[in-house]
Amino acid sequence: MKGEVMARLTAMRMLSSHPALLHNSALDFDDESTKSGSKYASQLKMAGMLDKLPTVSPKMDALMEMIEEITDEDPANKVVVFSFFKPMLSLMETELRKRRIGYTKITGDVDSTERFRRIKAFNNEPDCRVFLSSDAGAYGVDLNRGSHLINYDLPWSAGVLSQRVSRIDRTSSSFSSITIGYLYGRDTIEERMLRMLKDKLAVAGAFLDGKYDLQSGSLPLDFQSLKEFLLER
Repeated sequence: MKGEVMARLTAMRMLSSHPALLHNSALDFDDESTKSGSKYASQLKMAGMLDKLPTVSPKMDALMEMIEEITDEDPANKVVVFSFFKPMLSLMETELRKRRIGYTKITGDVDSTERFRRIKAFNNEPDCRVFLSSDAGAYGVDLNRGSHLINYDLPWSAGVLSQRVSRIDRTSSSFSSITIGYLYGRDTIEERMLRMLKDKLAVAGAFLDGKYDLQSGSLPLDFQSLKEFLLER
């Protein structure tokens, strides 16, 4: 039962990021030469429920608009983009190439030598304006030339999200201030995930960083779903 629920949640996340992700996941599962893809996505495809999926994504369009605005605003600006889905990064690559925006990319498939070279390119080459990364790039990476970080989608773990942000939120940063952004669809699973992550981070901050009311010993309830979140846990 838990596996079925997670499969449906993952399908919802794919649709929110880009409809092509769900369609391609079904194709991968049906392809005997691959060991990837979603059985649930394949079932949706067999039932004809993916036949009329749109081929474009407003969220992707919004991301590209943001990147163009950021990089046009200041030649020094550089953007780090995280996505949970590796195929999503490939879709981003295609769009960046169309716009002739220089980029590099890291996933878990990149070996350590090439990984170091790509990090160095982002930090040192003026024309390398965008760093695309899966969560494999959220650990042990110092992107001190990043001025903006965009979470194209979200992980379930607040710890993973914190690791993403830490890639550019560093004492070695070239900027006096940085910008962290979140892209999500209203009234989608993404909005719920963002609310849960904020709750988790607030709770962690309260107990680890002392962000609580010293007199009453209580947490300031400035977020709506804290009680719901704690009950769910």
